[in-house]
Amino acid sequence: MKNKFWQTLGLATVASMRSMLAPALLSKSLVKHNSPYLGNSPLRFMQSPITANVLSVLAGAELIGDKQPDAADRTSATVMPSRAVAGALLGATLYKSQQGSALVGALIGSVAAVATNYATLAFRKQLIESTNQPILAGIIEDGIAVTSGLAILKGRKGTKLTKADKKANKEAKQAAKARQMA
Repeated sequence: MKNKFWQTLGLATVASMRSMLAPALLSKSLVKHNSPYLGNSPLRFMQSPITANVLSVLAGAELIGDKQPDAADRTSATVMPSRAVAGALLGATLYKSQQGSALVGALIGSVAAVATNYATLAFRKQLIESTNQPILAGIIEDGIAVTSGLAILKGRKGTKLTKADKKANKEAKQAAKARQMA
């Protein structure tokens, strides 16, 4: 899927199921296919292998924690903000990485993650009712979230660069190197 709007809506829906999974998948994708438009952006950390690995560990912990009997309801006041933040982060990153407005992406991602949160919760409850196995329902939802996230990002490739883009990318890398040495 190449359109940043639809990618954002899709990944925000994944974030509504597992808040750390969508940013982890996006970060892993950005490590493989860097975007020069994130080079000087505060969102450049999403292209870092360290960020991708940390987010992956957090996503794994969330997959386990979600199956615990005392896991908080995803629409609770303590959990809902994490969905909104995950949606905002992935939306801002997707939009910025494709020469769009990070603010527009953040708004779309945040609203979509919160809105679809209720639909994915209803789906989870229906799975529990159908299977009479809460853990199995969670595993099924995990599978849907992972495969959906991977499918959404499958078409994401590196951006075709103009000479000006290549120059800007080189300057961004030099600036990053200078910051590391300082």
